[in-house]
Amino acid sequence: KIKSCLAFFSEEKPDKKIIEKITNPAHWFYFKKGNIVQLYENQETTIASSKHLTGVTFKINWLVIYAALRLLKIKITKPENVKNVEPITEHRIEKVATINQVDFYNDSKSTIPESTFAALEKFKGKNITIIVGGISKGVNRKPFIEKLKGKVKQVCCFGSEAEQIAKWCDEYKIGCSKYSNLKTTLNAAQKK
Repeated sequence: KIKSCLAFFSEEKPDKKIIEKITNPAHWFYFKKGNIVQLYENQETTIASSKHLTGVTFKINWLVIYAALRLLKIKITKPENVKNVEPITEHRIEKVATINQVDFYNDSKSTIPESTFAALEKFKGKNITIIVGGISKGVNRKPFIEKLKGKVKQVCCFGSEAEQIAKWCDEYKIGCSKYSNLKTTLNAAQKK
């Protein structure tokens, strides 16, 4: 219960029960039938087409941008220049090599599970081996590993927590192999 108006973003329209739980006036932004839609006071308004956003970046990022512009009452214009643009950002789903017909992507900017799962969505339906390692800095990775089930074929883990990550993979029946360091992990991943 705050004085400000709330704004929520999601890929799909939230369940009616969720919407009814919010007592403040709230703006809801989501995708519907190829459009970015705003729901406010039970009225849906199409604010932009999302069809031209495919392949540009994560569509959810565009949803947040369009929603912010709408809330700030800034006129939204169709971004004509973004057709067929595939920006390359270092360490963010950056293709670095193809070795033995295996494509390698560097997504080391994915330091939280949400960004890792957003990256995995880009490869939905593909045979994915993910490398997990390093130091978790005290973060419990078990829920992250559990959510990998059905999204990846194999987890290659290394570093000080490789043993624990491998146990969780076994628990959730996810293919896993563990290595002492990143170099041996990469060498093994080339053969996957």
